[in-house]
Amino acid sequence: LMIALATHLKFSPAEVRDAGMAGLLMDVGAGQLPVDLATVGGDYMLLRQDLREQHVLHGYSFLKAAGDIPDEVLRAVLHHHERLDGSGYPQQLTGPVIDLLGRMAAICDTYDTLISGGDPALRIDPAEAIQQLRDQPEKFDATLVERFIETVGIYPIGAFVRLRSQRLAMVVDEDPVDTHLPTVRTFWSLPQDKRLKGENIALAHCYGEDAIDGVADLTGLDLPDIAKLRESLLAAACKEAR
Repeated sequence: LMIALATHLKFSPAEVRDAGMAGLLMDVGAGQLPVDLATVGGDYMLLRQDLREQHVLHGYSFLKAAGDIPDEVLRAVLHHHERLDGSGYPQQLTGPVIDLLGRMAAICDTYDTLISGGDPALRIDPAEAIQQLRDQPEKFDATLVERFIETVGIYPIGAFVRLRSQRLAMVVDEDPVDTHLPTVRTFWSLPQDKRLKGENIALAHCYGEDAIDGVADLTGLDLPDIAKLRESLLAAACKEAR
């Protein structure tokens, strides 16, 4: 995510490398926490808050001691949980003090956590995660959030959507020209209340025959585990595309 956003922002190759390094290393401090992560399934996000928040300081100290890590990367590791309004940690910094890489890291890390981190029961759809970021301009740089949306799409790959045709589908590819019109894979009929064989629909090239009406609600549907559903739909979409 950090590399994709940096590339979209037309960073230099060296700057893209720093962004990618920050993305890879921002949570390295989790391994330095004074606790056995096995007790929480290996996910530091499930620790109590006071312990969890220590990972940024441990990560910064660990990487600084290692040497040869660019200062910009060190600051991103330290600041990726800071928020523009001063509500973040560990230093409660406000907007002007948080540099660009740190503000990018806050967006990418939050998005990733919302869709795949912590308690599986609390994870949300990628499109909902995008909306949450957009709804908090006091915390996340609004201009960068819009650039992030351009990078991953308003309906990112893996998002479940409701179509005008009363079918449910999952986004399986982005259209490089219009992020409002991705390629989707259908899987459920709302009128028939049953699973469909499914098809790929490139919404940018279906001449208005179908469109996204909003985020899908999968509650109460006879479907497999969400992770398995995404995996099967992506596999089917790739097979049909070939």
